[in-house]
Amino acid sequence: MFYKQLKTQLPQGTIVSVGEGEKLLEKLVQGQDFSDERCYVVGKTQPRKGMIYEWPTAIEKTACNYEYIQSIWPEFDYYFQENDFYIGVQTKRGCPHNCCYCVYTAVEGKQVRINPADEVVKEMRQLYDRGIRNFWLTDATFIPAKRFIPDAIELLQKILDSGMKNIHWASYIRADNLTAELCDLMVKTGMNYFEIGITSGSQELVRKMRMGYNLRTVLQNCRDLKNAGFNDLVSVNYSFNVIDKTYDTIRQTIAYHRELERIFGADKIEPAIFFIGLQPHTHLEEYALENNILKPGYNPMSLMPWTAKKLLWNPEPLGSFFGEVFRGSLFTSLEHKSS
Repeated sequence: MFYKQLKTQLPQGTIVSVGEGEKLLEKLVQGQDFSDERCYVVGKTQPRKGMIYEWPTAIEKTACNYEYIQSIWPEFDYYFQENDFYIGVQTKRGCPHNCCYCVYTAVEGKQVRINPADEVVKEMRQLYDRGIRNFWLTDATFIPAKRFIPDAIELLQKILDSGMKNIHWASYIRADNLTAELCDLMVKTGMNYFEIGITSGSQELVRKMRMGYNLRTVLQNCRDLKNAGFNDLVSVNYSFNVIDKTYDTIRQTIAYHRELERIFGADKIEPAIFFIGLQPHTHLEEYALENNILKPGYNPMSLMPWTAKKLLWNPEPLGSFFGEVFRGSLFTSLEHKSS
């Protein structure tokens, strides 16, 4: 994300990789020319224009070799002492969407690359044999679009057929892409927690943020998931500092959350309020530059308060209001601790 700024902060000759860098590392080890990779050498070459938007190398990711990792990393066993946590397993990389605030399309690219289902299950099996029963599927989103539904079905079916018993898994999910078959497999394979990024209960704001989903479809698919037997926790992300947020859109968001509570049960829904930040290479950054909120050439890595305040992105008229809410909750929390 900050590859342009790093050229002034790293020693001469440092190779800065933009993206995953797997082929770059391979070429470095083998002594091959790497000038065609998404990278540059500090003090010697300059990053190509738009390098961060170049397509990543299409590599099929194989399963982690945990036996080898354990042999070279003495502290490896530390992470397996307890079984009350999730261990990450990646099933795909990339996200095809254009959400105005999100950096995943820059970090992982818009090209979705599916890891072979057999390799994902093989990786899970290695962890399973080491006593792990909880898995977090660490994708940008588990079902990024409808065309990837067959891949999700294939993976879940192979997990079901693998013979791994009493396992659970969780992930961030685009609930607008659920089908009846997917819902059934999710429950059968042990999904016991998932996150959905609603952000706002206003369809108008969802469109303005370019999130690309229909709120009614999400509700109906959540009903289908509940009918399939899902009876565990759901975390729902909301943001109160998106463009054009008003008291009315907040009321719509509250009403939407109440409907989710009716579907899953109020004790099963965890609302998570997050505040969008201005980040490089996003549509929100473009909006801030066009509206003179940020100046061209600003440093996104700056810790100066006059820059950080803008990057925290709390536009009026609600910015001051939420500042007062936060200050009140902070003081209340401190009073409880002192008593």
